[in-house]
Amino acid sequence: ATDMVGVQKRSWGMNKDKGQKLQRSQTEAMVQFLELKHMNRTLNLLKQQIRSQARDQSRSLDELNLQLQSLVYEKTNLKQKIAQCRSFKFEQPQNLLTNNEFESLLDSEEAKQIKQVGPHEYKIARLNKELDQRKL
Repeated sequence: ATDMVGVQKRSWGMNKDKGQKLQRSQTEAMVQFLELKHMNRTLNLLKQQIRSQARDQSRSLDELNLQLQSLVYEKTNLKQKIAQCRSFKFEQPQNLLTNNEFESLLDSEEAKQIKQVGPHEYKIARLNKELDQRKL
């Protein structure tokens, strides 16, 4: 009988150890579970921050693309206007003064100045002189 009591006490001690081990395991599992939840929360916050940054960058990129499209349109429009200006043909009036007639109307100082300018300025001076002659 005493042997039975000793065996029961030993088995009770083993069950007690198993119970404590089980409780420790449960506690560790709960701590790990809480750590896992904390990491999940942290990752979700990080994910939200990254998405927010990506949205901001996307908006910025969209804005830059719109500016680029606007500039490309403006460039194309200006090229068309330049082409129109270059293709413009100026019709000269038929009854303009000849170069000799123009130079004969100038005094000696004006003639010196006119010979020093380029062809465009020469033509402008000639047209202005023609206009002055018509006004008289």
